[in-house]
Amino acid sequence: MTLDINTLPGFNLITPKYRKAVLFAVFGAAGCFLASLFGEAWLALSLRTAPGGAPTCGTVVLLIDTSGSMNESVGNGSRLDAVRAAGKRFVRDLIAKNINVGVTSFNNAAMEVQAPTRSLPLLETALDSLAASGGTAMDAGLSETAENLSKVNGSRAVVLFTDGEPDNMFFAAKAAETLRQMNIVLIAVGTEDARQDTLYELTKDVNRVKTTSSNGIDLAFQGVQKELGALIGTTRGDSGFMSMLFSVSLWTGLIAVGLTLCLIVGQNLYLGKEVLNPLQLRWGIGGGLASGIAAGGIALILYHITGIENRIVDTLLNILGWAILGVLLALGISKIVPNLRPNRAAIGGAIGGVAGGIVFNLLSLYSYSLARMGGAPILGACIGLMIAYVDLVMSRAWLEVIWGPRDVRLINLGPKPVRVGSNRELCDVIIRQAPAEVYRYKFEQGRVMIEDVATSQTTPIASGEERHVGAIILRVNAAISDGNSPITAATAPAQAQSVSHVAAVVPAVLAPPQIRPATALQPHPPALKPFSQPVSVDPKPLPVSVPSSVAPAVVATPMSFSATVRPAPQFVQTSASDRPAQICIQLPDGGIVTIEQGRPLLGALLGSSFASTNIAEVVQSPTDPKILGLRNICGMEWIVRRTSGDSSRVASGKTMRAETNSQLQIGNMIIRIV
Repeated sequence: MTLDINTLPGFNLITPKYRKAVLFAVFGAAGCFLASLFGEAWLALSLRTAPGGAPTCGTVVLLIDTSGSMNESVGNGSRLDAVRAAGKRFVRDLIAKNINVGVTSFNNAAMEVQAPTRSLPLLETALDSLAASGGTAMDAGLSETAENLSKVNGSRAVVLFTDGEPDNMFFAAKAAETLRQMNIVLIAVGTEDARQDTLYELTKDVNRVKTTSSNGIDLAFQGVQKELGALIGTTRGDSGFMSMLFSVSLWTGLIAVGLTLCLIVGQNLYLGKEVLNPLQLRWGIGGGLASGIAAGGIALILYHITGIENRIVDTLLNILGWAILGVLLALGISKIVPNLRPNRAAIGGAIGGVAGGIVFNLLSLYSYSLARMGGAPILGACIGLMIAYVDLVMSRAWLEVIWGPRDVRLINLGPKPVRVGSNRELCDVIIRQAPAEVYRYKFEQGRVMIEDVATSQTTPIASGEERHVGAIILRVNAAISDGNSPITAATAPAQAQSVSHVAAVVPAVLAPPQIRPATALQPHPPALKPFSQPVSVDPKPLPVSVPSSVAPAVVATPMSFSATVRPAPQFVQTSASDRPAQICIQLPDGGIVTIEQGRPLLGALLGSSFASTNIAEVVQSPTDPKILGLRNICGMEWIVRRTSGDSSRVASGKTMRAETNSQLQIGNMIIRIV
């Protein structure tokens, strides 16, 4: 199945130079978004149980003392303010490790403020809602937590924070004993006002008691994270790490599959090829999955090896993982994009991965679900955009494929031949009515070479020079020649620089060559000889001599053109009997083309709906050859509006006098004689 890329909304409004980059960004974002939907379902399933049924997602309840003493001033706020700030960082880090976190408070009584969740906004709201007053019913808090965790499967832990003594130590110790019988880990964090022997009596393990000053609560919570890692597998425990490695790596693999397949589809649409063939489908799934698993696995393994519990380190390793993913995917994409060099692809993929990874981590500060669902498309857009853009800015030669006035596509030229023809499996540029293979373009040793498949002749071709296959125009552009000099048509031998081949220097909209049927292709314009030997660049503009009535004032410089049209007389005339009669036409998009006898106005210049026909041809008056006219050869009626205000109709096969500034309405298109 094939699709017309011009049906994409707004595609033709984008400058041709950047269309591919925008296309890759859009398809990259779409691929990652669709894959993230499957990824969320996978995480919801895998984080409940690992292979064999072992628990992989732990639950931690933050049990906070909100007695009146927590209102005591510490630094710029109260002790409770310090706990809120440290607690927010603590729960954010636990969520990053796929841990469910709940919040329970106690003063005169206990209350579950937030049931276990991985929603950072909900947890932050819960912490902000805490208010200090009353006594220290620690036993009620421990009992409330035990009851709530009895409904939760998997590894469970309670992190108790207090700044004083429990109101009833006996009942508090009984509640702590209940937690131990339920295999729930209890870790106690106390300030200098809390008795350490009391906290030890609750935990029965000196390693699970953390003492801190009111200004060091954040450091105490970091120590708790390490303890939790060894106990319930949040970070460094082998069982927990392997489970997380399995889950997260496969999630990254799904994202990579979606991104790879959509970039392949985008590339095929850009070239007008089949949307996705079976081989590309297998390669996209297999290669994307392998790349994603490798990138996610490398990042997690590095994190596991470093042993550093730090938010900044987590972020840097996360971004590194996305950069690795971008590089691996870009290297794979370089296999299907013509002449996309692996080093350029890797640079673009790395830049895109870093940019997307930064956005991903910024979103994760608010919610990890938002980061996965919203950050993944941004990541895909960045990787797709940068792969195409870096290749664009580093290109030295490319082929313009002109399907119509607003439909121009660029294909990089390099050592690998860019093939033109109708064979969808073999060719990069697909032209339906053409032979199986017509031309092969390559860029080698600073020169663009063209091979005519029919004659097996390979010759250099100048920048700006064109070939026609049916209604399609193929134009070469190159930035350098022999490593130093710009490649322009001025490098052609002197005998080839005739007026009839001004199109080699002047843009095609000013002088398009004659269209030739695909069944009668010629390797070169009649008078243009192939290069016989390397020649130097002539920096002077190529002089052009055409009838004064239609002569454009042209200044040609390497890779840059400007043109203006001199005022024409009231009626288009020709005074040079040795030159073909010519008329200048302004197209609907404002471009100017010059048509002459024997070289009709191409329908493709008006749009895809006219691509299969010619519009008009130049004729001379039989009584006065200096007077020119246009014959309707498009098969539909014209409506002609003259400068006098009169209008008339010109049937197919009829001729009208070419009057300057007359407008011709052809279907829904309007052109003007200039």
